[in-house]
Amino acid sequence: MGDMTKLASIVLTLGSLCGVAAADAMFTDNKQTATVDCTKDSNVEISGNQATITLTGVCENVNIAGNKAKVVGSAKNVNVSGNENAVDLDVVDNLMVTGNKNVVSYKKSSDPKAKSNVMNTGTKNKVTRKKK
Repeated sequence: MGDMTKLASIVLTLGSLCGVAAADAMFTDNKQTATVDCTKDSNVEISGNQATITLTGVCENVNIAGNKAKVVGSAKNVNVSGNENAVDLDVVDNLMVTGNKNVVSYKKSSDPKAKSNVMNTGTKNKVTRKKK
């Protein structure tokens, strides 16, 4: 798959995450701390600032629009549009980082035969793949 086709695929996948998926778990207040069971709440929206969220299982969609959040866990589709977030993912299929000064690490795709699709268009982000 060419770079432009791959980029278009990521944008379409994550674009649908933002517009279509209704959040099962929403965190809109500042300084919230929570654990989300992704088998029950597969779509997570974090728009409050300084949230600390732990995901158990593999969520379908996670959208981080707040600032200075700490998110740990796994999700198929992750969009980080906020700023200065710390995100540590074991599993992610599609990762889009459009915010600024975020630190995002990920380990692998949910499909052992595929690589995670990553798009980083923000500034001063640090996006790294962890060693297995």
